[in-house]
Amino acid sequence: MQVDLGFVPFERLLPLSRSDAWARFLRDVGHWEIMGFGLFSVVERTTAAYVGKVGFAIFERDLGCHAGTNAEISWTLRSQFHGRGFATEAAKAAQHWFESKYSQRTACLIAAANTSSIKLATRLGYEEVDRLSRDRGEAVVMARQPVR
Repeated sequence: MQVDLGFVPFERLLPLSRSDAWARFLRDVGHWEIMGFGLFSVVERTTAAYVGKVGFAIFERDLGCHAGTNAEISWTLRSQFHGRGFATEAAKAAQHWFESKYSQRTACLIAAANTSSIKLATRLGYEEVDRLSRDRGEAVVMARQPVR
């Protein structure tokens, strides 16, 4: 997925090398083993096509001083699945699962130009708490308290 050039513009990344993709895979698996949560794979039901991944992680990124957490919700989908409701459905399911097990504030870090992801985060109950200037451009930090 990280070689999908339709995905990389917001992140201003080059496609991942095979080695970097393997390291990312190991990070994702290790997250489940160490933290008890992580990213879920999203698969299209009718074709079994890999759509992307959605879930929660601790990426240890700078979220500024207003996020109040280091737990982040994340969604990364292949470009051919953008705008089809997959991110919304999967993020809502992941959020429900996470909040049934953990009662903590969560955040997300989104490229300021990625208006679709900002809209999704807003629909999920996240509110902007900060803006950060990063080497990849301006980013919006959004945070959310769990629903009790």
